[in-house]
Amino acid sequence: AETKVTAATRSLFNMAPQPDFATLDIAVELMTRVEKEIESYIREKEPELQELPNIQRSRDLEKADLTMLWAPVCAKRKMNPAKFTAELADFINEKLSANADGLLVSKVAGVGPYLNVFLNRGETFRLTVRAVLKLGAKFGHVDQNAGKKVVIEHTSANPNAPLHIGNLRNVMIGAHLANIMKAVGYDVKQHYYVNDLGAQIGLTALAYSKVYHKQKPLMKVDHWIGTMYAIMNTLSELQKNKVDFGALADSVDKGDEAAKAFEAAAVEAAE
Repeated sequence: AETKVTAATRSLFNMAPQPDFATLDIAVELMTRVEKEIESYIREKEPELQELPNIQRSRDLEKADLTMLWAPVCAKRKMNPAKFTAELADFINEKLSANADGLLVSKVAGVGPYLNVFLNRGETFRLTVRAVLKLGAKFGHVDQNAGKKVVIEHTSANPNAPLHIGNLRNVMIGAHLANIMKAVGYDVKQHYYVNDLGAQIGLTALAYSKVYHKQKPLMKVDHWIGTMYAIMNTLSELQKNKVDFGALADSVDKGDEAAKAFEAAAVEAAE
């Protein structure tokens, strides 16, 4: 459905005009904008720096939202990284306090070789809402796996066995996994193997053709077909072991003792 944005909503989230997004990945967009916000302050403090460390997501969100590792830079310049990040944090925080309106960064902190970055929750929320409203159904999609192909085979219910809730579970898991992988850039193909060839289907088709006009199903049709396959598979195994079907039928007609004796002899012969 098309997203409708009222004037009140645009005013609430400062959406006039909406910003352009360089990427569909809002997390990357946030990090890029944060990097631009603090880069000018860093270069003002350290004008001789050639390249800045990459900004990364923090592993512990209680300690920071984003972080920059300065150890390699300090090693090349033979500087104490903890002292460097502490002084840099003081400088950036002073600049931020003088120009805090509309910034994504609320403060920074030097912790060992890391410059930890804390985001302005209100601005982060506004930018995220803008992204949701602007990107619509594409929100959350990324192209980091573009060009990679994946085949997901799911469902593929056994035609020689009863259908059950597990078959539906496999449909849900497979289809949702395919949609998730499409959303992160994969070229996804979904396959369902019908399993309509081979010895199993041959035995089932033969049994079905023999009883179709003689016997109505005594149970659900999928159970009925499964039962016919089970019987035919048993007969096939008996045939492989050279069991005399006529003698088997005679032993069954004579009663339990004769049938058990025939079974014991057949097992001994097979071994």
